[in-house]
Amino acid sequence: MVTRACLRVPEIATIATWKRRNSGRASKASVQGGQGRQPSGYPSPPAPGRLAGPAALSGASRTKSGDGRRQLPATRYSRSAAWRYPASFPSGILPIAGQHPLAPTMKASRRLDPAPAIGDGPFLVPKDATRRSRPMTAVLAVALPVFAIIGAGLLAGRQEILPSGDVAALNRFVFRVAMPAGIFGVVAGAPPLGAAEAQAMAIYAIAAAAALTAGYALGRRAFGLTGPEAGAHAFASTLGNAVFLGLPIALSIEGWAQPFVALMLVEGVTVIGIGAALMDKAPDKRLTDYFLAPFRNPLVMATVLGLVVSTFRGVAAIAGAPFDLPGPLATFFLFMGRAAGPVALVSLGLFIATTPRPPLGEVGGHIGAIFAVKMALLPTIMFAGLAFTGLAATTVAGPAMLFCVVPSGVGAFVMASQYGVYARETAAAIAATTAASVLTISAVLAAYAG
Repeated sequence: MVTRACLRVPEIATIATWKRRNSGRASKASVQGGQGRQPSGYPSPPAPGRLAGPAALSGASRTKSGDGRRQLPATRYSRSAAWRYPASFPSGILPIAGQHPLAPTMKASRRLDPAPAIGDGPFLVPKDATRRSRPMTAVLAVALPVFAIIGAGLLAGRQEILPSGDVAALNRFVFRVAMPAGIFGVVAGAPPLGAAEAQAMAIYAIAAAAALTAGYALGRRAFGLTGPEAGAHAFASTLGNAVFLGLPIALSIEGWAQPFVALMLVEGVTVIGIGAALMDKAPDKRLTDYFLAPFRNPLVMATVLGLVVSTFRGVAAIAGAPFDLPGPLATFFLFMGRAAGPVALVSLGLFIATTPRPPLGEVGGHIGAIFAVKMALLPTIMFAGLAFTGLAATTVAGPAMLFCVVPSGVGAFVMASQYGVYARETAAAIAATTAASVLTISAVLAAYAG
């Protein structure tokens, strides 16, 4: 019933448009040509059900009715957002373009043109429903709620609404339940990758490896950190807040979502995997332990399983037997993913409020080093790689640069807390880089999406 109601919305809108455009002419014609007769050459209202089929979605041009009169063109609807969710998502809760299970809703800043889609769910986004927005406004629309949720956790801790012991419980829920479920849902529904996305993934893998190496070396040599502490330092210097801050922006710009999600796959497998191995404090680790440790991380396992499901869906589609997650299961991953972001941000604010603030002299250098690697070195290497491969002028460049200039991710704090290393410094670095990202993200949007 919900799907049928959603599909009838464009019918009602088009009939109303016809009546509004032709009311004046029809009344004039009734005086000249007699009551109850429609003059020739005037369009007739579209018949119910005409706009629910493929012709309406493809933007079919004017068609002739049974009596030969020409009708208004069907309203065009965008398919560009359709691949983000498999057809198994119940149509009643299928989000409008810009909405993502792991992040708040954001209005699109560009027109969305028709594009191929995976699945055949309803498309609820009219082509003319979006408007271009200023880069700073687009960033603030997502960044301000992030700061507000962190502030809510901070206030709850200062007012002793939540005790400090709840930080560990909240982090365990995010790390072991909500975030893995959300990541699996996103990766499992990802579309097949193109050549440009594959090249961007390779470039980011090189840039991330350089950032991890630089962060680890700085931690060990400049600050005298232990191995796990240096691993957490390197992890915070590389992992970006792609899920909660970058992805909503990428979803709002035409053509940016698919490359952005492709880079998330690389980050989920390589950066999180290497970070988990470096932060593991198990003594006498062998070489094989470094390769097996990441697979004990729920975030890495969720990414790998999501890749398996995504690959299986692609093969099944080629074989003519499309496969999607069952609706209730897809809804479960959708809702769990939506819970991960707010809970992690509240936990971050609660941790800041209930943990003694370290002197700036002790952590200032650590924060500065993380900031330099995450917000300067990583984007520079990424841009150089895009320029070298000729991708700097393509549509992949914008989402790739956005992926690199987002601040340090809250996942770095969650993992540092779980491994019990470097949590204070990571929390401070996330706050500092998030504040600076308002400028860096605005610069990228002005350069590539303005």
